[in-house]
Amino acid sequence: MVKRTINLAGKEFEIKINFRKSYELTKFRNKMSYGVDFSDADKDVIAEIAKVQMDVSNGKEVDVKSLSNETINYLNEISNKKQEIFNMEELIEIGKILTDIDSNDEIIELYDKEVEENGYDELLAKLSLAISTVFMNAKDTSSESKENQVA
Repeated sequence: MVKRTINLAGKEFEIKINFRKSYELTKFRNKMSYGVDFSDADKDVIAEIAKVQMDVSNGKEVDVKSLSNETINYLNEISNKKQEIFNMEELIEIGKILTDIDSNDEIIELYDKEVEENGYDELLAKLSLAISTVFMNAKDTSSESKENQVA
């Protein structure tokens, strides 16, 4: 397996690919993919949103009037939020997961140095790429192991 790393403020951290990291980063990957974390939504609302996504993907027209009041209210609520994809606490949590550093202060210090050297947008790009790498690499690894199994 190829060694994956993230370089923050001149320090290189290995991105360890495992179940725990994949699980912990799932909500962040979902926020990156959809711009919203749907984990706080009611399961029926999530099912309705998923059905709409499938219909749109299959080229079907969607009549928004057919959505339940709960789903419409939820979508209105999340669409009215004006914020970055990740808030400060989430960025710190991502850093902790990727670097195995437990201290908020150490993560903030690392981020401060990275922003000073390369800018805020570059920090966000590196974190986003690292999150994607965890899932991409996990998928590659599972495919490899299936191909290498003896029947």
